Amino acid sequence: MSGVCVDGVSTIQMYSSTSTITLNIHEYDENKCTRVRLLYNVLEYEYNYIRM
Repeated sequence: MSGVCVDGVSTIQMYSSTSTITLNIHEYDENKCTRVRLLYNVLEYEYNYIRM
């Protein structure tokens, strides 16, 4: 996973053997970057659950 906040865009990517999930959040600010990371954690949990 990468969590990057740069150039007004927050981007996170989740990699697996079969796919990559990328979320882009525009209008950068620290709070949004934090929310994106929290959202990633939720997606990772749900994604792993679905794969099981």
